[in-house]
Amino acid sequence: MRQRLALALAFVAFLAASPSQADRSLSVEIKRQSQKLQEIEKELKHHQERVVALEKTKESITKELERLDREIMETWQRLKEIKHEWTKKELELERIRQEVKKAKRRSEELRSLVEKRLLALERFGTMGILNVLFSSSSFPELMARKTYLQVILNKDKEQRAEFRRRLRVLMEKEHELEKTRMEFERLAREMEAQAAALEERRQNRLLFLKEIKEQKEKYMALVLELDQAKEKVKDIIEELEAEQEELEASSGKGFAAQKGKLIPPVLTGTILLNRRFGRGGLLISAPMGSEVRAVFDGVVKFTGDITGLGKVVILDHGKGYYSLVAQCLSIFVRQGDEVIEGDVIALSGTGALVDPGVYFELRRKGARLRPERWLDLKGFRIKR
Repeated sequence: MRQRLALALAFVAFLAASPSQADRSLSVEIKRQSQKLQEIEKELKHHQERVVALEKTKESITKELERLDREIMETWQRLKEIKHEWTKKELELERIRQEVKKAKRRSEELRSLVEKRLLALERFGTMGILNVLFSSSSFPELMARKTYLQVILNKDKEQRAEFRRRLRVLMEKEHELEKTRMEFERLAREMEAQAAALEERRQNRLLFLKEIKEQKEKYMALVLELDQAKEKVKDIIEELEAEQEELEASSGKGFAAQKGKLIPPVLTGTILLNRRFGRGGLLISAPMGSEVRAVFDGVVKFTGDITGLGKVVILDHGKGYYSLVAQCLSIFVRQGDEVIEGDVIALSGTGALVDPGVYFELRRKGARLRPERWLDLKGFRIKR
């Protein structure tokens, strides 16, 4: 409301001044507001790009978090398996230790038994052994007693050797199991450290993701504010341009004041008002090679071929007004050239729209206007 009141007061001040001064003041203000609009659009583009970049970063971090979650889950699962195997090895090691103890005890018992037997034989003496042997009633009995004594001694020797071998095997297995247990313990510690490191990284990425979200929200808020500011400035420019158009119309200057006064693009011909083509333009039948003129002062915005229209010239007349001439035989101007009303810009040709002649359009800020309402068509034959 204040903005409109300020504009109204400014417009009253402009009216109080001379038309030329008011027009110059309006032009200066429009230029200033246009520069402001460009600055806002530049800043808006920067913030929008920042929002897009932050969104990409957010997506990247989210994917990384998903990967970390999988790795943490896999690490804990692997740790669980390692601890399970570790427990099995601990139990097996304990069983082997018990077997080693039993074997040592049994070996000790056997050693004690053999020592007692040897001690008894030692006490019995050589003569005692010979008396036992030679007290036999027959030679076979003598040999049997000798063999029996030899078997006892050999059996003691074999048992001691077997127990030593079993004890050695058990102790080797105990050693290997201890190494395996220690390896599983080491792996478990490493997996726990790895899981802890992954969890720490996950927490850091979560904090970073939170910061990214906050930054994105801040930039989105700035984008919204800039969008609103952009629309306000555009409204101001539109109101200023409307005032300028009214001023130009009252002074008889500017494109807006030329409604019904514009010279046609060709000086002679027939106006075809059949709109079956659906373009909203004007078909003008004219001899091949007729001079095509600028309907008003302006700047050449485009020259070139457009599918369905042939060779085309577009002029910018300012304040959002544009004129288009299509189906040209040849073009005499280039983009950026300044032209004044009546300058020859092309020659008429022939094509799908009119044969021969030109196709003509007027637009204001992209919206099509009715050319027959803007052109001075006195002397032209109109065919409906």
